[in-house]
Amino acid sequence: MRKLDKQTRATVAVVPTYQTATDIEKALKVKCNIDTSIMGKPPLKAPSKAKQEKEELKAKALAMHEKGMSARAISKELSKSNRTISNWINEYKNPI
Repeated sequence: MRKLDKQTRATVAVVPTYQTATDIEKALKVKCNIDTSIMGKPPLKAPSKAKQEKEELKAKALAMHEKGMSARAISKELSKSNRTISNWINEYKNPI
């Protein structure tokens, strides 16, 4: 146990998520015993506007590819790099 200002008892903190607990652990620079049995699941976040826009653009690029357009033609039309479009197409063809 770490002693701070004559502290004699262990400090117990309840944190809402594992991520919050590990963030606190990193900030304190000490190894903590994290009891995950008392934690709730983190709330689901709505995707950011930028992420939504990216996913819409990716869907549009994939639809264009399905219609037979080349990655180069798609990249020019959507103002994205050829590499980005190729990556999106490869992710679609070869999902993990």
